[in-house]
Amino acid sequence: MPTSAVPRLTAITERAALVNGDPHPVWVTAVVTTHGQALTSATPGDFIPGADRTPVYLVTIRGEFVCDTCTGPAGSKATSAPISRWS
Repeated sequence: MPTSAVPRLTAITERAALVNGDPHPVWVTAVVTTHGQALTSATPGDFIPGADRTPVYLVTIRGEFVCDTCTGPAGSKATSAPISRWS
């Protein structure tokens, strides 16, 4: 991974963790991969035609996250997830 990408990825992951309820995640990883491989890893079964070889960063963050905007049955409450993935 180019060192020039680290500050931007750090800012993105810190913001993502903060707005999802955990300002201090347990760990964060980022790897350079292809869009196709990232989809296979993060969201198996998803496919975007023509994007297989597009280079991307796949970021994984482990923390205690809560989705305050998720919907569910009437009267249900948001749940927390120990692992979330964004790519």
